[in-house]
Amino acid sequence: MPADELERLTAQHFAEYGCALLNYSVLFFRARNYILQRTSIQGLENITRATQAQRNVLLLLGHSVWLEFAPAAIGQYYAAYGSYKPFNNPIFNWLIARSRLKDVEFVVAREEGMLKLVRSLRADRLLFFLPDQDHGLKHSTFAPFFATNKATLTSPARIAKMGKTITIPIMAFSDKATEGYKVIVGEALHNFGELDAENNATLMNQAFQQLIEQAPEQYMWTLKLLRTRPPNEVSPY
Repeated sequence: MPADELERLTAQHFAEYGCALLNYSVLFFRARNYILQRTSIQGLENITRATQAQRNVLLLLGHSVWLEFAPAAIGQYYAAYGSYKPFNNPIFNWLIARSRLKDVEFVVAREEGMLKLVRSLRADRLLFFLPDQDHGLKHSTFAPFFATNKATLTSPARIAKMGKTITIPIMAFSDKATEGYKVIVGEALHNFGELDAENNATLMNQAFQQLIEQAPEQYMWTLKLLRTRPPNEVSPY
């Protein structure tokens, strides 16, 4: 990407991030009906198809700056639960947990481990899992992501295999046309969890890439997604 285009995208990203942070007040303090009236869901039938087949469903939620609006919308149609990492700030942690528990039955802290997530799977309850951060190489493999390779978690594929899930990527965006919110539910990932680690990771990254391309300025690039690099490759940060 040319430097001037990259600068423009960076500026758009921080503007979008600021808008999302201000909109968190809507999540924290407005009724869910207010949010639903301003949210469109594209691809909801992909979830419906899986639940009607009495299959466990794993929703891979990507880190857009608007990510909290996905469970807020989907949770009004389906029972769900999710994983989360507690925040260091106790007030912010309380606000986020209070908001999330309006939309899901319960949440599982990352420290409680993967088995609790798998054992809680049921055909009538969806699992939200955020899999796209860089957590180092211990539980990751390198897989293509845009024009580079990214250290990609292998745990989503293990959950999918152990839980025999239908796995569906999902991401939330702001909708400029309606001045509201938009949740895009992707197609189920074919054979996810049944492939080798690199191919599972590649399949997931490709699905996220397609969603990110809908509005690249709204993805949470500030997470330093490329912190872990292959041997002898210079960090971009």
